[in-house]
Amino acid sequence: MADKANKKPEPNLVELGSILFILAVLFSVVLPAWEQVSVLAQEQTNLQKCQQNLLDMHRGIDAYRQAHNGIFPPTLGALVAEKILPEMPKCPSSEKQTYAGKGYQYKPGDPGRYTLMCMGSAHGELDLGLNEPLYDSLYGLRPPMKAISSPSPSPSPSPSPGQSAEK
Repeated sequence: MADKANKKPEPNLVELGSILFILAVLFSVVLPAWEQVSVLAQEQTNLQKCQQNLLDMHRGIDAYRQAHNGIFPPTLGALVAEKILPEMPKCPSSEKQTYAGKGYQYKPGDPGRYTLMCMGSAHGELDLGLNEPLYDSLYGLRPPMKAISSPSPSPSPSPSPGQSAEK
């Protein structure tokens, strides 16, 4: 009888089942959030690669201009034809040549100014606008507009000159 008093109780099947049920519920709650975080992290990485592509094309345009006495390339394909870039970069989010065509805009009336942009809505998961990210030769790599357009706190109204601040 002394053996039964010192023996620790073992969990029964109901207790094990309830522990497994609780763990299953916790995993079902945590797993979707984990997937959402990993998708967002992948999109952030793709955005950074896209911005790097824009900077690489900017350097290629500068190299083309140095080789051609300040003349801008007519298209981005000229950078590949001149072997300044090994191939036309592709946006990692869309896997298409989203920079070719309208992704390069040179303004002849504004000497030295051009714009490179990611065409389309490939970065929609990050809530970016159409044709973002964008590189402007005058301003550089522009941060996404959603980061700029965050509302700032409004200042508290100040008393008019005839009123006192105290009541």
